[in-house]
Amino acid sequence: MHTGWLTDRVGSPPVAAFCGVMLMIAGILSAIGGHSGFSFALGLVLVGVGWNAGLIAGSTLLASAVPAAQRPRAEGAGDLAMGIAAATATALAGPVVGLAGYATLALAGTVAAAALGPFLIAVARRPLPSDVVPANRLLT
Repeated sequence: MHTGWLTDRVGSPPVAAFCGVMLMIAGILSAIGGHSGFSFALGLVLVGVGWNAGLIAGSTLLASAVPAAQRPRAEGAGDLAMGIAAATATALAGPVVGLAGYATLALAGTVAAAALGPFLIAVARRPLPSDVVPANRLLT
């Protein structure tokens, strides 16, 4: 299934919520599975699915929140913030695993994914601007 199509059909907040659920399940499975095994592999697959859903839904939310003229700048700022967050998380992951173990890292990711809930509730309650951009148009 194409994530952009799904985002257009059901909206960005539900797809972002799906992202959060997938990332929480991935964290729990990875914590249970340790560094190997079926639950670890399934957890990694769910991280990929969740990440993709979150990226598309988040990009669509961001693009629909600003006027058309500001969208390229907003998307660039969003991509920069995502890169900085990824680099920071990567730098912290090694010491966390070294000090507290892989399960702790996986559960920390689960907590971070759960933190999306209150944000998504707030976003879902705001009125959509009149010039909402379909996700499929953002990707072409």
